[in-house]
Amino acid sequence: MKVFVTGATGLLGHKVVMEATNKGYEIYATCFRTNPSTYISANWIKLDLANKVRVMDVLFK
Repeated sequence: MKVFVTGATGLLGHKVVMEATNKGYEIYATCFRTNPSTYISANWIKLDLANKVRVMDVLFK
């Protein structure tokens, strides 16, 4: 299963990513300013959710 997590470097998003990783899901995680944790196995996408065109590009690629 694929999981798309926005705000994956935040408190709640980080926990969602960790739980999904433990369950063996394929993670697509976004971050805006913070560099992603290197110990989290995820496909990291730098994304500003205010940029509608970029969001649509990421979701529908």
